Amino acid sequence: MPPRSFIEVVGDPVVRVIDGNIQVMEIQIWISCNLNTPTLEKSSASRMTQVLSMLNHSTAEIHHDFDALLLNLRVAERAKSDSHCNKINAVKQDASGNMRTLTDENSLHNSGMVEVIKVECAAWVTAVRVHNATRFNVDANHKSVMAEAIDLRRLAVGKLLLWRDDPGANTATVNSLTLRAVDQKAWSRKQVALQAAKVARAHTARARTGRPSVVTWWCAPRNDSVKTYAQQLCADQGLLVAAVDDTCGETPLIRRAAIGSAPAIVVLLVDAGQDPWKRTERV
Repeated sequence: MPPRSFIEVVGDPVVRVIDGNIQVMEIQIWISCNLNTPTLEKSSASRMTQVLSMLNHSTAEIHHDFDALLLNLRVAERAKSDSHCNKINAVKQDASGNMRTLTDENSLHNSGMVEVIKVECAAWVTAVRVHNATRFNVDANHKSVMAEAIDLRRLAVGKLLLWRDDPGANTATVNSLTLRAVDQKAWSRKQVALQAAKVARAHTARARTGRPSVVTWWCAPRNDSVKTYAQQLCADQGLLVAAVDDTCGETPLIRRAAIGSAPAIVVLLVDAGQDPWKRTERV
C-alpha cells in the first residue's frame, strides 16, 4: 500500500463456524489508500532522477566552461610556451583511438587536456549511474553524491586553470594527475602565495613605520634590539611590562593568554621580558 494508507474496521465482529466445529471471528475492514502520496519505489526513482539531473547539468556546465577557456587569450598565450601544445608533441589520438585534427600553431587543443578531463568526468558520472536507485534512499549517500556533482565542475575547470597559472607545469604533467591531486596541488600553491603575501605585508609595514607593529610582530626578525623595540611597543600600546593586576596577581602575559589574544601579542610580551613561567600569586 502507498504510504499514509490505513485500515478501517466497519461493522460488528461476527463469529462463524467453519470446518464443522472451528469458530473464527470475522471482522469486516476497509483499506483506505492515499493515492496522492508517492510510493517508496516512486520516492527512490525521484531521488535518482534528481541525481541524474544534477550530473547532466554539471556536465553541460563543464563543457560550456571549456569552450570559453579555449578562446581565452591567457590560455592561448600559455599554450605558446608549452612544448606539448605544438603539433609535433601533440596527442595524436583521442580516447577512442581516432585520429585527432590538430592545429598548426601551439594550442591547448593539441595537448588533448580538455579531452582527458572530459573522459575523467564521464568516468565519474558513469560510476554514479550504475548504482541502484535504492542506494540514494540513504540520506548520507544522496547528500554525498549531490555535493560531489556540484564540486565536479570546480575540479574539472581547476585542472585546466592550474596549468594556465603555473608556469612550471606543462600539459603532460597535469594530464597525468587526477582531479583530486590537481586540487590538492592548487591548494598548496595558494597557501604558499598567501604566506608570501603575508610576509610582504609585514616587510612593507616595517619599512613604513621603522619598527614592527603588534600585528606584524609575529614575523619580526629576532636581533639584539628586539627587546628594546618590544618594550617600546608595549608602552605605546598600553601593555606595560611591569604592570601586575593587584586583585589577582596576574601579569599582562597571563591576562592576554587567558582571554585568547592574538598570538602576536603573546610573543610581543615575551620578547619584551615577560616571564612565560611566572604563575599567578593567587592559586
